[in-house]
Amino acid sequence: MKTTYKMGPVVALALLAGACDEGLTELNKNPNAPEEVTPQLLFPQGAVAAIDLFRGADFDLTFTSLWAQHIAKIQYTEEDRYAIRVDAINGWFRNAYAGPLQDLTTTVEQAEDLNQPALAGPALVMKSWTYGAMTDTWGDIPYSEANQGNAETINITPKYDAQKDIYAGILNDLSRANTVLTGVTTVYSGPDPIYGGDAGKWRRFANSLRMRYAMRMSDADPAGARTAFIPAFNP
Repeated sequence: MKTTYKMGPVVALALLAGACDEGLTELNKNPNAPEEVTPQLLFPQGAVAAIDLFRGADFDLTFTSLWAQHIAKIQYTEEDRYAIRVDAINGWFRNAYAGPLQDLTTTVEQAEDLNQPALAGPALVMKSWTYGAMTDTWGDIPYSEANQGNAETINITPKYDAQKDIYAGILNDLSRANTVLTGVTTVYSGPDPIYGGDAGKWRRFANSLRMRYAMRMSDADPAGARTAFIPAFNP
């Protein structure tokens, strides 16, 4: 009897909680911060974020123009004196992975899950462009193990890959982009902030990047560079 008396309030509370829900938990979901979005939303966000990070005023002016003495500063003059602020360089590095690379990697995964490989093409190109800017800046960086998993399985200590392996991965992704965009006329259309959905232009951009990185590796691996360059020159 004592056990019955003790369980009674618990059961009643559980029934009351279930009866009172009536969709109230839906109020906890923010419609302006969806947990899952489509490639049509992820890709433009990732593409714009990548360009803003590496070709925006902060990186191009602070990290390159100051070093070349094209401009000068009267405040925060460390880079003007060839002394990069740790917080600044760490911010560029971390933000690339947490921002555009995560969006572009997820776009590719979703496009493949939807069996729409053409949607993966521009994302592969921008992902390669971003990694290219990063390895040109920092050399060896996390690549093969970067941006994998979700909140439960994410690898917080991805290995640093050698630059030669990063170039190989970039060239492979650009080759994939060329393949999936061959014969395609339009991709993304409205949500494409760069080429307005012109798949042919994305394909040309992919192949121009293939030639760029082939030339970058030509001194270290002439045969490999030639092997990568020729099919990009005559796709």
